[in-house]
Amino acid sequence: LIRSVMLPPGLVHPPVTVSAIRADRTDTTGQTFWLGLSHTGLLRWHRPTNRFTLIRYPSNRAETMWMDQAADGRLWIGLRRWDYRG
Repeated sequence: LIRSVMLPPGLVHPPVTVSAIRADRTDTTGQTFWLGLSHTGLLRWHRPTNRFTLIRYPSNRAETMWMDQAADGRLWIGLRRWDYRG
């Protein structure tokens, strides 16, 4: 069960929406999630410690539309911004 969680101050500029959620396959406990944001980038959230790691997109205008994770842990991310190269 995922509840509302406050992001640490200054991590991202509000307003921000979580537009995609994916459990991190590399965490065998099932307690880490990838959160795709409406702008800024991706957050990796470790639920038990409430720790967030931000991976910024080069453009704040990129919006995460979907995510999938390969068996080897690589993330595939669909953006609503076709000029992004990462």
